[in-house]
Amino acid sequence: MNKKRENFWKNKIHSSKKWIPIKEICGCDSATAAELLTVAGFACSKDNLQEIYEMDFPMRKYKIPNYCITDPVFFKDYKQYENNNDFVENVIINIKCFITNDMKEIILKISNKSYGKDVKQELAKIENKTLDLYKCRLFFQGQEILDDHQLFYHNLKDNSKIQVLFNKIN
Repeated sequence: MNKKRENFWKNKIHSSKKWIPIKEICGCDSATAAELLTVAGFACSKDNLQEIYEMDFPMRKYKIPNYCITDPVFFKDYKQYENNNDFVENVIINIKCFITNDMKEIILKISNKSYGKDVKQELAKIENKTLDLYKCRLFFQGQEILDDHQLFYHNLKDNSKIQVLFNKIN
């Protein structure tokens, strides 16, 4: 199944860069996907991600097979991971941060024991955004990386890819 997914995304992204944010959207939970769809300029034809279209060009439709949409994610007990902190090796990892608003990717070198808030602060510095004026949200495999969660809790490893969303605070 994973091979089939890889081939689908590889072929689609090779044919059009429009598929890059679509792939990112398919890796999210439903609430996040809905938000990212709007930011990327897409909308669902039905009540699911199997067919989406460009809001500016409704005739341009993108069909996504079920096997390419994220598997269900179950809640994990953070306290269990927090207690294992002493047993987890501190490793510097490269995280590929896909900034959905700007459709660009930044590679961030950071410790796997860093917190979500540390990642947000680093990205805000790089993007010249202040966290007083922008809300930053981070997602990995359909789960939000919270400020007080360490990266190892979400099983981020070297070259993991996260989604980043900056929203201006009104």
